[in-house]
Amino acid sequence: MKIAVLPVPGPVAGQRTVAEETLSRLGPGALPPGTVLLRHRGTLLKTLEAAAGFDGLILVDGASMGKQPAAIMVFSLNDLILPGSRPRVAFDNIDVERDVLYATKFLSLPPLRIVGLASGDDLATGAESFLGAIRQAVSELT
Repeated sequence: MKIAVLPVPGPVAGQRTVAEETLSRLGPGALPPGTVLLRHRGTLLKTLEAAAGFDGLILVDGASMGKQPAAIMVFSLNDLILPGSRPRVAFDNIDVERDVLYATKFLSLPPLRIVGLASGDDLATGAESFLGAIRQAVSELT
């Protein structure tokens, strides 16, 4: 299986997001086997088009989750849209209903997970915790 890991770009070109900053702190070859880091600029929908042809997709974005800075959570699309299971989360650059559901329907996205990184001034997210969340997302997709 080939899984894309995609840090969600922000609305301002050239300004790095918490997802991009966190991924930049990983060393070469740190991602699990079979995963590919995608870098793409433009709107989120244009960015999601870059995931065509992959068996799975992991979106990484900053999020307000009511947790301490540097908290990391993995969400399925069902976690975010089904009544009664919606967690209290607001992503920095993803509008789940407008962007992800639209792309799932019209771009034929592969199965996906969203890794939320608690936004805050503390970008010293532990690499091992972040890689653990990526591994969890990969295992859920395979």
